Amino acid sequence: CFIATASSGDPDNDASVQTLRDFRDNCLLNNSVGSGFVNSYYTFSPPVAGFIAENPALKPAVRLGLLPAVTLSSAANNITLIQKMALVSGLALAMAALAIMLIKRRPSPNS
Repeated sequence: CFIATASSGDPDNDASVQTLRDFRDNCLLNNSVGSGFVNSYYTFSPPVAGFIAENPALKPAVRLGLLPAVTLSSAANNITLIQKMALVSGLALAMAALAIMLIKRRPSPNS
């Protein structure tokens, strides 16, 4: 939440920051994969957040860039475990399909 906090005008009253905090606490920290992601984020994001805080012109763009994460986090915070599993499965399938599409579009080395 460092980056969301840095891009927010008032993180204590910002719904997006709270949504991301709830997602971290209720979804990510409840499993080893999520905890590993959070630990990595805590390692790499403070310098990025510091840069954003020092460059106020970046804040609107960062907030816009965070919208997909906030939207997915909000959905994950408000759905059942079965629905979360379906959401994650759907996202994984979409990412796999995108990867296959990109690989197929790549020109062959013999071309």
